[in-house]
Amino acid sequence: MDRQSQIIHDIKNSAEEALIALKNTDKLTVNTKATTIKFLLGKLEANIDKNFKTEFFTNAYRRIHWKEENDFKLLIENDIPDLQIQLTVDAKYKEEVVSNNSIDSLLHVKIRELYGRYYRQNLFRDCVLASITLLFDEIRLKTGLIDDGADLLNRVFSSSRPLLDISNFDNNSKNWENEQIGYKLMVEGLYKGVRNPKAHTREGDFNEVNTTQYLVFISLLFRRLDEAKIVEPR
Repeated sequence: MDRQSQIIHDIKNSAEEALIALKNTDKLTVNTKATTIKFLLGKLEANIDKNFKTEFFTNAYRRIHWKEENDFKLLIENDIPDLQIQLTVDAKYKEEVVSNNSIDSLLHVKIRELYGRYYRQNLFRDCVLASITLLFDEIRLKTGLIDDGADLLNRVFSSSRPLLDISNFDNNSKNWENEQIGYKLMVEGLYKGVRNPKAHTREGDFNEVNTTQYLVFISLLFRRLDEAKIVEPR
């Protein structure tokens, strides 16, 4: 177990012990465990890349401040699993970048397959349009929907009843709503501004440079989709 994983494991154990103490109305142990968690959070922050963005610490410090039963449960059942997923995705991405310094390292694994199939044969148009289609297929696969275009995106990334949550912010915050809507608009821009018009004309067609730029951008959207949380129906 690496250092990060060990610290996260210790935080979870302390939160579980605090829950037991709460049920036994042992306030002294609850306070001690909260202090221990605060110390461990500081150690974890020191062991995480400063460029790694997460709402975990904001939420965790708030939980141990209030020290209610539900706060410790949320820390154990929601915050820690979400952080572990984020760290895993981040680590995999860094491994990709380190292992290959070419354009391949910037591409999502699914886009990389299309890159090999079309781009290297100078089929730039096919490569971009197939990548956009693949992104929409992935959204449908994650949600089980069969819609397309605006209908699909409005249902999946609704700010009131979303099916996928792509934001790291608290879902009651304005930042969460802005990030959710912003992601939807970026995907919407691909089909309205690229897929739909380019499917009907070769005017202003793709070249090696703008195709590469599109593929990197679509890869970013794919990676955010990989990190998305599936929202259970209310």
